[in-house]
Amino acid sequence: MTAFLRNSVSCGLTGIAIFSSVSSAFSAAFRYPSIITVGNSLNEFAKINFEAEDEALAMYREIIKMATELGDIETKLMFERIYSDEEKHLLFFNDLLKIEDEPSIPEADDAEWLEIFDEDYIALLNKAAAAEFSAIVQYTTQHEKTAIEKLRMKKSALEVVTDSNKASVISSMLKPIFRQEMDHLELILERIYEVGKEAIANVDPIPKVGKSTEEFITLDREAENTAILLYRKIISKAAELGDIKTKKMFEDILVDEENHYFQFDDYL
Repeated sequence: MTAFLRNSVSCGLTGIAIFSSVSSAFSAAFRYPSIITVGNSLNEFAKINFEAEDEALAMYREIIKMATELGDIETKLMFERIYSDEEKHLLFFNDLLKIEDEPSIPEADDAEWLEIFDEDYIALLNKAAAAEFSAIVQYTTQHEKTAIEKLRMKKSALEVVTDSNKASVISSMLKPIFRQEMDHLELILERIYEVGKEAIANVDPIPKVGKSTEEFITLDREAENTAILLYRKIISKAAELGDIKTKKMFEDILVDEENHYFQFDDYL
């Protein structure tokens, strides 16, 4: 499931990054939702994903057309490759639409121990998932931006000879961090569904990318600080409710987030 999640998030992040770059041209036609619709059955999953791929293909056709008109061959070729992948996804989901859902089975009453997972507690877990979504988008976008900057910002002979500068170091640091945030997201979503509740695929807070490596680090340190405070609150609530599994899970996640914080803090 980790590989599937990463592929899905990567596709989503590609779409978000592309949307950002062409938003002035397509803002009226393509809107980035604050809450991502998930669905409750195989047929609903297929329908929602088919529509998402169909919308993405329409946007990519416009980008390919614009790149062709502008003579931007590299962007054109890149989006033609992406378009080919998305077209395969569309056909896959189209095939799933033909599969009938299994007949519904009457649900058993919730066990007494599950009563602790009330609306407020699940809202807290969904807030953590939203924060992970936000971090993934923010760090991935920064990683790609610094990956380009490292090629353009070598200001000394030493940087040229060593093929390294601050931007390249930050770029290399961000990649394993955003992959770890994907692991966190998967764990949180799995826990919510495990106890029979519904995860809300929301991105909150809105990711802040920044314009320089210095600003990236400041914003990321701030994001980690916010996550640490939230996860301490969840751990405290889980302990109060006797939810040991969630408590241990967030304790492990918290260790990672504190490590991220100190990684960013080292550069300030």
